[in-house]
Amino acid sequence: MDPEQTLWRRRGYIAAGCLFAAWAFLPPLTMPNISHDAAEGLIWGRGWDLGYPKHPPLQAWLLEAARLVFGTGSFAHVWLSALCVAVCHLAVQRAGEYVLDPRTAFWASASLQTVYYVNYTTPEFNPNVLQLPAYALAGWFAIRVLTTGAARDWLVLGLVLGAGMYTKYSAALIAVSIAAFFLVDPEGRKRLMSPWPFAGAVLALLVFAPHLWWLATEGAPSLTYAVDRAQIAPSLPSRVANIGEFAGTMIAVSLPLALVIALSRERSKRPQPPSTFQPSDARRRLVFWLVLTPIATTACMALIAGFRIKAAWLAPFWTFAPLAAFLLFRVDAHAARWRGGRTVVVVMAALGLVAYLGVNTFRPYLQHKPMRIHFPGAALAEQVDAAWRERFDTPLKVVIGDTLAAGSAAHYSAFEPMVRVGDVETDNPWAPEAMVQASGAVILWDAGRFGDALPPEIAARRPTAQITRIVTLPHQTGADVPPARIGIAIVPPAVD
Repeated sequence: MDPEQTLWRRRGYIAAGCLFAAWAFLPPLTMPNISHDAAEGLIWGRGWDLGYPKHPPLQAWLLEAARLVFGTGSFAHVWLSALCVAVCHLAVQRAGEYVLDPRTAFWASASLQTVYYVNYTTPEFNPNVLQLPAYALAGWFAIRVLTTGAARDWLVLGLVLGAGMYTKYSAALIAVSIAAFFLVDPEGRKRLMSPWPFAGAVLALLVFAPHLWWLATEGAPSLTYAVDRAQIAPSLPSRVANIGEFAGTMIAVSLPLALVIALSRERSKRPQPPSTFQPSDARRRLVFWLVLTPIATTACMALIAGFRIKAAWLAPFWTFAPLAAFLLFRVDAHAARWRGGRTVVVVMAALGLVAYLGVNTFRPYLQHKPMRIHFPGAALAEQVDAAWRERFDTPLKVVIGDTLAAGSAAHYSAFEPMVRVGDVETDNPWAPEAMVQASGAVILWDAGRFGDALPPEIAARRPTAQITRIVTLPHQTGADVPPARIGIAIVPPAVD
């Protein structure tokens, strides 16, 4: 390894460490309650199942593991998001070293901080954030196998692709894109002339096999959910409009990165001396392929099938966009004009964090409405635990309610109960009806919205439920916002 590469790799580790520290330790200071996505994942993860109603299980597993290690504070899930982004940056930098000089590769990776989905949305630990390192690592090792063809690299690529499928099913896009490149590209096909690509594919299948078995035995509820929730555009004009909206969002998100490129390009018409760093054309093609193929595939599928593309899906598509932009516009981080691009990158990195902290702190004051992170989860858990202890000496096993209220109460409860969201049996296999009948449960509902009486559908399903208290709890913000009014009812356990 040459000294310049050593230097910029070291700086990459330092930058990723600083990024991790900033996003892991500062946002929790403004997040007194768990986020909605974290609450959902924690509800699922308590059962350690091989699959869940909406997504593959990796997010839920990691959240539950973090809770067991770090407890119930917001740090327990925010640091996972920060780690995902830090790993994404490091993997993109390492991939960039195959197509750019070490200094420019560092700054191409750092330019990911100009992307909204790798910056402002970092603390919301969900499958979209979890896909960032999955895409980045897969792309890095795809470039490695294109370069070396080594058995180890093929096996690691297979491992990464198999594990990536546990983040979200759309991770199949990167696997299909990589496979298509090696089938289509002449240099890629040469690397297929050994048994190791097939060994990597088998390893990926073996890693994902437990979840495939779960899908087969459980009737594929997560796939059914995805199909049922798909918003299908009935006509061709509406589908084209959907693609146009998708393209518009991509353009809007790309503006800060475009500013970096615009400020960094040489305006002089004088010929520039040739660079001593000359990457192979195949590796350049693969970088562009990693950016364009998932986007084009998604757009084509939306046009043909008619499903609506959601903005959150765009997060992993940006993983290699800065590398592609630096290659396309020949950005040189050694040039004097790079100072302008570098300034934008640093400012955007800081601005995203400051904006996130500011919104969490001041938005309730401006809108006179609390955010979900201000929900009084810990105070509600105390009320739930007290209501249960007044009646029973046995542990509370199940809480029934919506994701945020029931999930927060269960998360902070000393009993660590399971949660049934919506009280539908097929959606809550980790807390079956037999458990409710045998051990009893606490029911929570929004009394401010539905009134102090049990909502009719709950009362019809749980005729033995007894209302114990209606609690009024202030949200965890100093702003003048309405308090949360939560009804608490108890379903007594069956008497032998």
